Amino acid sequence: MKEKIIKFINQIYFGIYLCTGEALPPTIYKGRKTYLHSFWGNKLCFIMILFYVSSIVSLAVYCLGNNIAHLVYRNFEYRLIYSFLVIGISLLIGRITSLEGEKGLSYFETFIAWPRSTKIKWEIYSVLAFIVGAIFCTLGIVLPVIK
Repeated sequence: MKEKIIKFINQIYFGIYLCTGEALPPTIYKGRKTYLHSFWGNKLCFIMILFYVSSIVSLAVYCLGNNIAHLVYRNFEYRLIYSFLVIGISLLIGRITSLEGEKGLSYFETFIAWPRSTKIKWEIYSVLAFIVGAIFCTLGIVLPVIK
């Protein structure tokens, strides 16, 4: 099950790389198979992860109650801890889902062989996942303030 989830997430990453035009086949560099690390594809994947993590952590703070939400969002020290927590969890998720690892590269190698229609389908899924993440992040920021 974990393998299927990681493969699904890497398919969404691949769709983002396709949208930016940076889904390139592997090259051999110093005897190792590697992918050219693109600028926008990688950054957009991390931004999407930040969107989802920020919304989940904001929702958790919201669910803990009004007093804790007020403390976290008004106090600088707690807001700093909140920010480091969001960034740390995002980096951890990026590592777990093989965004920069060998497993993610091997997934991309199989994804490149897909037919054009399948690639277009995953581009659409990736754009929708990015937009939904942005909406969730906005709701996560606005929801505790409304309460």
